[in-house]
Order: sequence, then C-alpha cells, then structure tokens
Amino acid sequence: MQVQGKDHEINIPGSYFNHMQSFVWRESAIRVVLKHADQLELQEDLANMLHKVLWYMGGILERIHKDSQKAAAKNLQWQSEAFDSYLRIEYWVMHHEPWLVREFRHSNDLNIN
Repeated sequence: MQVQGKDHEINIPGSYFNHMQSFVWRESAIRVVLKHADQLELQEDLANMLHKVLWYMGGILERIHKDSQKAAAKNLQWQSEAFDSYLRIEYWVMHHEPWLVREFRHSNDLNIN
C-alpha cells in the first residue's frame, strides 16, 4: 500500500492497510472540520486540540516514512514502532489526548508502551 505524504509516497506493509485507511480518514476528517471551523462555530479549545492532533498524526507519518526508507534501503520487511504505538493507544485508550493516555497508564497495570 502506498500513502501519499506531504512531499513523498510511503510504502506501507499490507498488515497496516485497514489501520492506515482509518488513520488517513481521521486526518482528512479533522482537516475538513478545521477548514469549516467558522461555519461550524467550533470552540477555540476544540480547534486548538484538533490542531495538536494533526501535529501528532503528522509526526507519526514522518516516523513511518523514515522507518520505510530504512527498510527499503536494506530490502527488509518492516514495522513502524510509531504506528504500532498509535494502534495500541487507539485500541486500549481509544483517545490520543496526552492527559487521557497518562490517566490510562496510571489507572491500569497494562503496559501499552
């Protein structure tokens, strides 16, 4: 699977296909909401949080790109530590806001790192 990044394409392992579709859909949905923030009368706090989420997701895509480049140079099968961490948080916490992830970690014995 290839994902079109800002300046490049990223080759994604097939095992990430469904998860990456959800990730890209979420990023696109957030961008649409922010584009129409005025018409939606989006509260400033929510808009700020959505900008932070986009920044976080962009960082994950950049790390996935770096992982894929390293693997391609060595002709290796690869996994992205960053995306695996994102998926664990998505599955167990169901939110990515830092305070919710911290709260989950403090109140559960499960190691999601």
